[in-house]
Amino acid sequence: MTVYIFGRLVTVDRGSENKWNGYIFLSNSYTNREKSEAEKYQNELIRLDKMIVKNPNDSQVFFDKGLHLRKNGNWEKSIVEFEKSIKIKPTFDAYYECAYSYSILKQYKTSVELYQKAAALDTTNIEVKQRIKNLKERHKLD
Repeated sequence: MTVYIFGRLVTVDRGSENKWNGYIFLSNSYTNREKSEAEKYQNELIRLDKMIVKNPNDSQVFFDKGLHLRKNGNWEKSIVEFEKSIKIKPTFDAYYECAYSYSILKQYKTSVELYQKAAALDTTNIEVKQRIKNLKERHKLD
């Protein structure tokens, strides 16, 4: 009986200021947080797209959009944006991040090629050389 009364108090009988919405305890706050994160994601994409329209030759905006897409699991779309950035201005960071996205998609040969291009732009970067070595060894690439 106690469980029943407690269940009613935290659900249906919460009072007019906290009407029952199908959630128990904090579940509603998690749903709101997910909605908020989705809105932030979309708003950032809109902001970046507006910046691209204003200046379609700004490689940094394409790079930033690629990072944003990748951060949210859109690997294929991030590659498209990184490649646009590279086409405008080839940089170490653009090659490196594009290579990383390709490696996540298990396109190791392309990933190694892009890492090598990044390494050519920054010959002092040890991490990129290690990534090339690891990919070649693990996946038996030339």
